[in-house]
Amino acid sequence: MYIKINYNFVETLVKFNDVIASYGGTYDKWYVGLTRDPKHSFSDIHKLNFNNIHWILTNKCSPVITAYSKRMLTALGCKSDKELDMNDSDRVYLYRIYK
Repeated sequence: MYIKINYNFVETLVKFNDVIASYGGTYDKWYVGLTRDPKHSFSDIHKLNFNNIHWILTNKCSPVITAYSKRMLTALGCKSDKELDMNDSDRVYLYRIYK
């Protein structure tokens, strides 16, 4: 599922919340990361099949907005690993953790 991030972070958070609620689970059942190459992040870094998981990907936006969005989502409980984030990231991605 694609989500458009904008400068209204409350509206963006509501969008994330709605999608997470519709796919099930709570924030702690989701992983959030930053990327400029979503296919590489899902397939090569996380070894996930893009077609068999619940995922969220944002539009391209500034590194400041992506970093703030990630910080907001991790504060709510999403899992994250800064070491796996790409430099100069322009998108936020999330996927449902089923372990």
